[in-house]
Amino acid sequence: MDSTQVLINSLGSANSIEELRNRLIPLLTVVAQEGPSGGLSSIESTTLDVSIADGVATVNVINDLYTPTISNITFDATVSISDCFYVELGKWANMSFVLDVQMDLASSNTTFDVSLPFTTSGVSILTFGNQSGIVDNILSTATGASVGLNVQSLNAGDNIEKLEVSINFFLA
Repeated sequence: MDSTQVLINSLGSANSIEELRNRLIPLLTVVAQEGPSGGLSSIESTTLDVSIADGVATVNVINDLYTPTISNITFDATVSISDCFYVELGKWANMSFVLDVQMDLASSNTTFDVSLPFTTSGVSILTFGNQSGIVDNILSTATGASVGLNVQSLNAGDNIEKLEVSINFFLA
């Protein structure tokens, strides 16, 4: 795997907005250094022009904040979510947000849906950083305009605070 692919793969494991931005800069630098045959022509606020053999390809870029909604919560858990930061780049998108989950006293897992600001055909990479140290696992499925999350804690009734989640999506 070459260094550019390593940089691309690292985007999905960023645990914060700042870390994602810090990983995008080296990737764009590598693209720019490729020169006229494959380099960066220009960056505008919503597009990235990349030189290719047949001319210049324009890739749409969206970089924004979004307030998602939570629905279909199971097992009487309480779930809250921060505003999320998302980036769309061509046929790929990354969304990062922070969750607070209070499990029901009788349950150690919950499932719920999070709305998306784009339409997806699936999840490519899901990462999470567990600051509270009690998350056992987090799983996801996505199609359309929402992602379904299944958060599993170590014990029934756990209170999971500030769970940082980053998800890469394939755009439909």
